[in-house]
Amino acid sequence: MDMKMLARVGAVAFVLLAILATAIEFGREEDAPPSPPHAPIAAADPLRGELVRCRAWAENRRRFMAPGARSMERLPQAAPTTSADDGVRKETAPAAVTPESE
Repeated sequence: MDMKMLARVGAVAFVLLAILATAIEFGREEDAPPSPPHAPIAAADPLRGELVRCRAWAENRRRFMAPGARSMERLPQAAPTTSADDGVRKETAPAAVTPESE
């Protein structure tokens, strides 16, 4: 077999594989997305649902903002630049032209 024929067979196999994958994907039944756990409570009493949401928010805030929650390690400091001309070309924006300056 020459290379052109081998390339054609490979292309046909790829197209058939893509069609098969598409058919399998379309054949799947979609599941309903899971409802949040507080949805039935919120539907019955909106204030109770809001209270559940606020409690979850407070729990997350306590977890992340607690005094011992953060690492006590300091981040490394950036090395200070020693000279103004370190080989990096610094460009500035052109000055704005006003009618008075013309």
